[in-house]
Amino acid sequence: MTPELELGKWALQWGGPMAGLLALLFFFYRKDMMKNSEDWRGQSGTLLQVVKENTAAITRNTEVVQSLHQHMFSGERRNNP
Repeated sequence: MTPELELGKWALQWGGPMAGLLALLFFFYRKDMMKNSEDWRGQSGTLLQVVKENTAAITRNTEVVQSLHQHMFSGERRNNP
């Protein structure tokens, strides 16, 4: 047999099935990654909402602390009943 014929025989015996397996693996990998990307979209929306709420809370807390500092520096005291 000639080397070209041997290579062709090998390609049909091993190359075809290997290409088929790789195509199947790629199909299922892509399918799984598409599902995960949809999950990530939902999670990133939730994360964005949490960041917005935390930013608003930090802003409110900063205003409260600044107000308390103003009262402390001006010497105001509140009497507890």
